[in-house]
Amino acid sequence: MHGHTAVRMDETPYAHALLDERDRAQAIIASLPDGVLEYDIVDRRYVTVNIPFCEMIGYSHDEVIASEGRSPWWGPDEHDAITTLRGSAAAGEIVRYEMGLQHRSGRAFQAMVTANVIRSRGRSILLSFFHDLTDERQVAEELNLACERVAVLEDRDRIARDLHDGVIQRMFAAGLHVQAAIGRPDQDARLAGVIDEIDEAIKDIRTTIFTLHGQRGLGTGLEHALRVLVAESSRLLGHYPDLDIDGDLAQIPDELGTEMLLLIRELLTNVVKHAQATRTVVRVEAADDSVSISVHDDGVGYDLARIAAGSGLKNLHERAQRRSGIARIDRLVARGTAVCWKVPMHCDVGH
Repeated sequence: MHGHTAVRMDETPYAHALLDERDRAQAIIASLPDGVLEYDIVDRRYVTVNIPFCEMIGYSHDEVIASEGRSPWWGPDEHDAITTLRGSAAAGEIVRYEMGLQHRSGRAFQAMVTANVIRSRGRSILLSFFHDLTDERQVAEELNLACERVAVLEDRDRIARDLHDGVIQRMFAAGLHVQAAIGRPDQDARLAGVIDEIDEAIKDIRTTIFTLHGQRGLGTGLEHALRVLVAESSRLLGHYPDLDIDGDLAQIPDELGTEMLLLIRELLTNVVKHAQATRTVVRVEAADDSVSISVHDDGVGYDLARIAAGSGLKNLHERAQRRSGIARIDRLVARGTAVCWKVPMHCDVGH
């Protein structure tokens, strides 16, 4: 037209700005450590993929872009989930979903997928970010194993102290009595004292065996494991403890359930060692947001001034503190002791 100069679209300032922003977006996608995949919902094709996603699944950029239909990197049970995810994202939701993927080599793994739909110039692009959970789960598994090993070593250390302070000292004292009784006219009385020392040492050994006997796993369930534990303790206590269960124990996480079994075993061991009780009550309560344990006995009561120095009940407070809970030891007015322990149902355990 006369007086006007024709301008190509890609020469306008807006076109340059658009190209710059597209280049910037591609640079961001390329720099991300997680996998990125863009899928055109209308055309049903992949339009963008970054290198981390290609490395994650073992397929090249061109193979991903050319993929149609049932893409080989999805897990065999995930196709319905993919359809649901795309539908939710298309409805405007930001979707987070743990999904099974499969590497080209056949190795299956889990990834956390975050997806949403971007609409621009008549196009609907499903933008998905993939975070491989393999390393995180391996670290979590190694941490759990380390914690289990620490628990075993702590138990062994505690048992070693108990054996040293109890059994070994008693046996050493018995040996001294026997040595002193040789050739003495009052040897009958001395030997009777030795027999008493040996009886007490045997009782200590049986108590130590009781602390080791139970399995750490829950096996057929927490309630069944509790009933087995109570039955085992009756042989040492000289009476059968009452077991009171309130709530659904099946909702308690396995890791917490295992710790509860260890704690109840320790508390019953202390009743055997110190209480001289004729009746013991074990109560376990599971609420929506917390669990609690209480062990009551009608024995002579603990010497509360010496509890802090002992190894048996010290774990009570430490276990509660690690789980942001509370522990209490009360000497009952009439006779006996009440020990209570309460923690949240779900809590990140501190070490």
